[in-house]
Amino acid sequence: MNKKYFFPAVIAVIALLTFFAAYAKQQRNNLPMQAWEYTSLIIARGAINNGQFSVWYEATGENVKELSLPVSVPAKAQELGNQGWELISVTPVSNHTSTGTAGFTSQIIYIFKRPK
Repeated sequence: MNKKYFFPAVIAVIALLTFFAAYAKQQRNNLPMQAWEYTSLIIARGAINNGQFSVWYEATGENVKELSLPVSVPAKAQELGNQGWELISVTPVSNHTSTGTAGFTSQIIYIFKRPK
């Protein structure tokens, strides 16, 4: 390549890349933001309810319902997955004040999301 055309060619390539990057950013900003809804599966261990050591809840928005036992995590996850829910987080919660045992996992919270 002739040396006198090299510098203008580099400037042209940089200008094109800058244009395409700005165009792509504008297109991305014009997209509507995805809205999500969330549900949680909560296992409260150490709670005695009807002689059971664990209590299971499903919470969606303001709606909280107790699940009848026994509950299988894989089966419940499959059920929620079939409804379009995606597991995004599993959080153990340690509450040693209620049990008197430090490090005891008193709750496990499974959080799911799906598009609205």
